[in-house]
Amino acid sequence: MFFLNAGASWCIPSILAYSANNVVGSSTRRSASRSISSALIVAFGGVGGIIASTSRISRGTSQVCG
Repeated sequence: MFFLNAGASWCIPSILAYSANNVVGSSTRRSASRSISSALIVAFGGVGGIIASTSRISRGTSQVCG
């Protein structure tokens, strides 16, 4: 399971680095813009994880869980 997770998680640092390098703004506000963009990416990833873990297709699932 560790290697499966490590293979699936390679894109997170790549996306954070790509967005931090492409944030536009003045030199004084660039640090704040990078922080905000990184926080938004992590937040949307968390929300996507919550949605993915709570949604399921009822067809083809066992009745043990409800």
